[in-house]
Amino acid sequence: MKNKGWVKLWRDQYDNWISKKPFCDGYAWSYLYSQANHKKGMVNFRNEYIEIERGQFLTSKLKLQEKFGWTRWHITSTLRALKMHEMITYRTTNRYIVITIVNYNKYQSSEEQGDEQNNIQNDNRPTTERQQTDINKNKEKKEKYIKRKKNHFSGELPESNYIDLRKELNL
Repeated sequence: MKNKGWVKLWRDQYDNWISKKPFCDGYAWSYLYSQANHKKGMVNFRNEYIEIERGQFLTSKLKLQEKFGWTRWHITSTLRALKMHEMITYRTTNRYIVITIVNYNKYQSSEEQGDEQNNIQNDNRPTTERQQTDINKNKEKKEKYIKRKKNHFSGELPESNYIDLRKELNL
């Protein structure tokens, strides 16, 4: 049986003693996509501000060498292989590299998307149950309105509150 689903990773796990060097290629891949930004922003890299999109991150090959315990050649060949397999794209300068995770949303859905999916799942109640709930809500609103209206005519509720109540109840 093939496992499906999601696993949350702690980004600092890569600095933990258990993350021994050198990294294997798979562990390096999980490091790359875990470091990608979850939203658009600006990064200050050696006093240069670089705009980074969601699913991208800025680093240098030297930093990756230190993190992975690899040679420069191993870093370069792995990045090329990931690019060839359409897992990442990257652009380099003489100072830094911006790595873009292809299909970032597949690996790390945003909170808004997760909430939207939960709302869709929670709204899969049968139609009759939803209709009954709507009827009960309308009945409660109507009863509240009638009660307030009766109080108004008996002089207990000022007219300004009556108008505010009608707006609140959308009547």
